Amino acid sequence: MCGRFALNATEQEIVSHFQLKRGFYMRPRYNIAPTQQIPVILNQGQQVDFCRWGFIPAWQNKQEEIPAGHINARFESLAEKPTFKKAFFTQRCLIPASGYYEWKTINAKKQPFLVQQLAKPLFAFAGLWSAWISAKGEMIMSCAIITIPAPSFLSKLHERMPLIISPEKYSFWLAKENIPDQYLSLNSEISPENFRIFPVSSRMNHPQFEGRECIQSL
Repeated sequence: MCGRFALNATEQEIVSHFQLKRGFYMRPRYNIAPTQQIPVILNQGQQVDFCRWGFIPAWQNKQEEIPAGHINARFESLAEKPTFKKAFFTQRCLIPASGYYEWKTINAKKQPFLVQQLAKPLFAFAGLWSAWISAKGEMIMSCAIITIPAPSFLSKLHERMPLIISPEKYSFWLAKENIPDQYLSLNSEISPENFRIFPVSSRMNHPQFEGRECIQSL
Protein backbone atom coordinates (compact mmCIF):
# COMPACT_ATOMS: atom_id res chain seq x y z
CA MET A 1 0.00 0.00 0.00
CA CYS A 2 0.99 3.64 0.08
CA GLY A 3 0.03 5.47 3.27
CA ARG A 4 2.59 8.27 3.36
CA PHE A 5 4.62 10.09 0.73
CA ALA A 6 6.78 13.16 0.09
CA LEU A 7 6.61 15.97 -2.45
CA ASN A 8 9.53 18.29 -1.90
CA ALA A 9 9.90 19.60 -5.46
CA THR A 10 9.46 23.32 -6.02
CA GLU A 11 6.35 24.75 -7.66
CA GLN A 12 8.38 25.64 -10.76
CA GLU A 13 9.78 22.11 -11.02
CA ILE A 14 6.25 20.71 -10.89
CA VAL A 15 4.94 23.21 -13.46
CA SER A 16 7.85 22.42 -15.79
CA HIS A 17 7.72 18.63 -15.36
CA PHE A 18 3.99 18.40 -16.09
CA GLN A 19 4.07 21.23 -18.67
CA LEU A 20 1.33 23.16 -16.88
CA LYS A 21 -0.14 26.45 -18.09
CA ARG A 22 -0.59 27.97 -14.64
CA GLY A 23 1.55 28.20 -11.53
CA PHE A 24 0.37 27.57 -7.99
CA TYR A 25 1.59 27.82 -4.41
CA MET A 26 2.59 24.93 -2.18
CA ARG A 27 5.36 24.59 0.37
CA PRO A 28 7.58 21.47 0.19
CA ARG A 29 5.96 18.51 1.94
CA TYR A 30 7.98 15.68 3.44
CA ASN A 31 5.34 13.67 5.31
CA ILE A 32 2.01 13.75 3.47
CA ALA A 33 -0.65 11.71 5.27
CA PRO A 34 -4.22 10.57 4.50
CA THR A 35 -7.06 13.15 4.72
CA GLN A 36 -4.66 15.98 3.86
CA GLN A 37 -5.03 18.15 0.77
CA ILE A 38 -2.63 17.11 -1.98
CA PRO A 39 -1.90 18.48 -5.48
CA VAL A 40 -3.22 16.50 -8.43
CA ILE A 41 -3.21 16.86 -12.22
CA LEU A 42 -6.67 16.28 -13.68
CA ASN A 43 -6.01 17.46 -17.23
CA GLN A 44 -2.82 17.29 -19.27
CA GLY A 45 -1.05 20.63 -19.58
CA GLN A 46 -3.59 22.61 -17.56
CA GLN A 47 -3.12 23.34 -13.85
CA VAL A 48 -2.70 21.84 -10.41
CA ASP A 49 -5.88 21.11 -8.46
CA PHE A 50 -6.07 20.03 -4.85
CA CYS A 51 -7.91 16.97 -3.56
CA ARG A 52 -8.38 15.42 -0.14
CA TRP A 53 -6.40 12.17 0.06
CA GLY A 54 -9.09 9.59 0.77
CA PHE A 55 -11.38 8.71 -2.15
CA ILE A 56 -15.12 9.15 -1.50
CA PRO A 57 -17.32 7.85 -4.35
CA ALA A 58 -19.86 10.39 -5.57
CA TRP A 59 -22.76 8.05 -4.79
CA GLN A 60 -21.85 7.59 -1.10
CA ASN A 61 -24.62 8.71 1.28
CA LYS A 62 -24.56 12.34 2.27
CA GLN A 63 -23.47 13.10 5.83
CA GLU A 64 -22.16 16.08 7.72
CA GLU A 65 -18.87 14.46 8.70
CA ILE A 66 -16.42 13.83 5.87
CA PRO A 67 -15.72 10.07 5.55
CA ALA A 68 -12.09 8.96 5.79
CA GLY A 69 -12.36 7.49 2.30
CA HIS A 70 -10.02 5.08 0.50
CA ILE A 71 -6.37 6.12 0.25
CA ASN A 72 -5.44 3.26 -2.13
CA ALA A 73 -7.15 1.39 -4.97
CA ARG A 74 -5.94 -1.92 -6.43
CA PHE A 75 -5.37 -1.74 -10.18
CA GLU A 76 -6.49 -5.33 -10.70
CA SER A 77 -10.07 -4.66 -9.57
CA LEU A 78 -10.66 -1.07 -10.74
CA ALA A 79 -12.85 -2.02 -13.70
CA GLU A 80 -15.20 -4.13 -11.55
CA LYS A 81 -15.26 -2.63 -8.05
CA PRO A 82 -18.28 -0.29 -7.69
CA THR A 83 -16.31 2.15 -5.53
CA PHE A 84 -13.79 2.90 -8.26
CA LYS A 85 -15.32 1.70 -11.54
CA LYS A 86 -16.71 5.03 -12.79
CA ALA A 87 -13.57 6.94 -11.79
CA PHE A 88 -11.32 4.40 -13.50
CA PHE A 89 -13.08 4.98 -16.81
CA THR A 90 -13.57 8.75 -16.62
CA GLN A 91 -11.76 10.35 -13.66
CA ARG A 92 -8.10 9.40 -13.67
CA CYS A 93 -5.43 11.77 -12.39
CA LEU A 94 -1.71 12.14 -11.76
CA ILE A 95 -0.42 12.68 -8.23
CA PRO A 96 3.03 14.35 -8.10
CA ALA A 97 5.51 12.77 -5.68
CA SER A 98 9.20 12.74 -4.78
CA GLY A 99 9.13 9.42 -2.91
CA TYR A 100 6.98 7.24 -0.70
CA TYR A 101 7.36 5.54 2.68
CA GLU A 102 6.87 1.97 3.84
CA TRP A 103 7.40 0.42 7.25
CA LYS A 104 9.19 -2.79 8.13
CA THR A 105 9.24 -4.44 11.56
CA ILE A 106 12.81 -4.82 12.79
CA ASN A 107 13.52 -6.10 16.32
CA ALA A 108 9.86 -5.58 17.25
CA LYS A 109 9.98 -1.93 16.14
CA LYS A 110 8.48 -0.37 13.02
CA GLN A 111 11.24 1.17 10.92
CA PRO A 112 10.20 3.58 8.14
CA PHE A 113 11.96 3.43 4.78
CA LEU A 114 11.88 5.97 1.97
CA VAL A 115 11.58 4.72 -1.62
CA GLN A 116 12.79 7.07 -4.36
CA GLN A 117 13.53 6.86 -8.07
CA LEU A 118 17.24 7.54 -8.56
CA ALA A 119 17.12 9.49 -11.81
CA LYS A 120 13.71 11.06 -11.24
CA PRO A 121 13.43 13.30 -8.18
CA LEU A 122 9.90 14.13 -9.34
CA PHE A 123 7.42 11.60 -10.74
CA ALA A 124 3.69 10.80 -10.68
CA PHE A 125 1.51 8.19 -9.05
CA ALA A 126 -1.52 6.98 -10.97
CA GLY A 127 -4.63 8.19 -9.18
CA LEU A 128 -8.42 8.43 -9.29
CA TRP A 129 -10.49 11.44 -8.24
CA SER A 130 -14.09 12.01 -7.21
CA ALA A 131 -16.44 14.86 -6.29
CA TRP A 132 -18.73 14.11 -3.32
CA ILE A 133 -21.41 16.41 -1.88
CA SER A 134 -21.77 16.45 1.92
CA ALA A 135 -25.05 16.92 3.81
CA LYS A 136 -24.03 20.56 4.23
CA GLY A 137 -23.90 20.98 0.46
CA GLU A 138 -20.12 21.23 0.39
CA MET A 139 -18.34 19.62 -2.56
CA ILE A 140 -15.37 17.55 -1.46
CA MET A 141 -12.80 16.69 -4.12
CA SER A 142 -10.99 13.50 -3.11
CA CYS A 143 -8.51 11.05 -4.59
CA ALA A 144 -6.82 7.67 -4.15
CA ILE A 145 -3.41 6.33 -5.17
CA ILE A 146 -3.54 3.21 -7.34
CA THR A 147 -1.38 0.29 -6.22
CA ILE A 148 0.05 -2.77 -7.98
CA PRO A 149 1.91 -5.91 -6.83
CA ALA A 150 5.42 -4.97 -5.74
CA PRO A 151 8.41 -6.65 -7.45
CA SER A 152 10.66 -8.84 -5.29
CA PHE A 153 13.14 -6.10 -4.39
CA LEU A 154 10.33 -3.92 -3.00
CA SER A 155 8.09 -6.66 -1.59
CA LYS A 156 10.54 -6.97 1.29
CA LEU A 157 8.93 -3.79 2.55
CA HIS A 158 5.36 -4.38 1.38
CA GLU A 159 3.59 -6.63 -1.11
CA ARG A 160 2.04 -3.60 -2.83
CA MET A 161 3.51 -0.41 -4.31
CA PRO A 162 2.08 2.71 -5.97
CA LEU A 163 1.66 2.60 -9.73
CA ILE A 164 4.19 5.12 -11.06
CA ILE A 165 3.33 6.48 -14.49
CA SER A 166 6.15 7.07 -16.99
CA PRO A 167 6.17 10.70 -18.25
CA GLU A 168 5.56 9.59 -21.83
CA LYS A 169 2.35 7.90 -20.63
CA TYR A 170 0.90 10.93 -18.79
CA SER A 171 -1.38 11.92 -21.67
CA PHE A 172 -2.50 8.34 -22.26
CA TRP A 173 -3.40 7.87 -18.58
CA LEU A 174 -5.42 11.09 -18.37
CA ALA A 175 -7.32 10.68 -21.66
CA LYS A 176 -10.85 9.42 -21.00
CA GLU A 177 -11.03 7.55 -24.30
CA ASN A 178 -8.14 5.28 -23.28
CA ILE A 179 -8.85 2.29 -21.07
CA PRO A 180 -5.60 0.90 -19.62
CA ASP A 181 -5.87 -2.89 -19.50
CA GLN A 182 -2.52 -3.63 -17.86
CA TYR A 183 -0.22 -1.68 -15.59
CA LEU A 184 3.05 -3.03 -17.02
CA SER A 185 2.71 -0.86 -20.12
CA LEU A 186 2.36 2.29 -17.97
CA ASN A 187 5.78 2.00 -16.35
CA SER A 188 8.55 -0.23 -17.66
CA GLU A 189 11.24 1.03 -15.30
CA ILE A 190 10.46 -0.90 -12.12
CA SER A 191 13.86 -2.48 -11.58
CA PRO A 192 16.34 -2.36 -8.65
CA GLU A 193 18.88 -0.15 -10.41
CA ASN A 194 16.27 2.61 -10.81
CA PHE A 195 15.32 2.85 -7.14
CA ARG A 196 16.91 3.97 -3.89
CA ILE A 197 15.57 2.53 -0.62
CA PHE A 198 16.89 3.64 2.76
CA PRO A 199 15.81 3.91 6.42
CA VAL A 200 14.71 7.26 7.82
CA SER A 201 13.89 8.67 11.23
CA SER A 202 11.35 6.74 13.33
CA ARG A 203 9.78 10.14 14.05
CA MET A 204 8.09 9.53 10.70
CA ASN A 205 5.68 7.31 12.65
CA HIS A 206 3.89 10.54 13.65
CA PRO A 207 1.99 12.30 10.82
CA GLN A 208 2.68 15.66 12.49
CA PHE A 209 6.44 15.26 12.00
CA GLU A 210 7.47 17.42 9.05
CA GLY A 211 10.66 18.79 7.51
CA ARG A 212 13.77 17.75 5.61
CA GLU A 213 14.74 15.29 8.35
CA CYS A 214 11.96 13.06 7.04
CA ILE A 215 13.96 12.27 3.88
CA GLN A 216 17.44 12.05 5.42
CA SER A 217 19.02 8.61 5.48
CA LEU A 218 20.03 7.16 8.85
